[in-house]
Amino acid sequence: MTGVSHDTASQALPGHSLRDIAQQADDRNRTEFSEYHDGGSTTGTFMIRWNQWKYIHYVDVAPQLFNLDDDPNELIDLVPDEAPDAHVSDALLEGRRRLYEICDPNEVNKQCFADQKKRIEELGGEDACLNAYVFNHTPTPNEQSKRRRRD
Repeated sequence: MTGVSHDTASQALPGHSLRDIAQQADDRNRTEFSEYHDGGSTTGTFMIRWNQWKYIHYVDVAPQLFNLDDDPNELIDLVPDEAPDAHVSDALLEGRRRLYEICDPNEVNKQCFADQKKRIEELGGEDACLNAYVFNHTPTPNEQSKRRRRD
């Protein structure tokens, strides 16, 4: 788009050009990936999307699974406290498999928090950061439950 040609290093990077993807026919089975680590987050959040499924993985917190064909607003988490049905279990396993094909979320989470800790120290420590920055983040499902109980 900018007219800059790809060099050997950029051609070796993982992933695909968004421009190339946008020009392809719709491939619902293609794995879509997103990762989120905010300065105030208590855990990393990883999202995998394929076909009708959206799998959300939190490190050390139960995952979430949504069927976007039936629930496009993601209001019904299909991961119950008890054993899920076979269809949901299969989708959970597939979401996890696709995620680990891309990265190890535990290792990425560890590295992100180490990088954040280093940056906090560079900025003068936790107190300096808390006084200078507001850390808002999207809470995990566990944090939402605790917040509702306090209210």
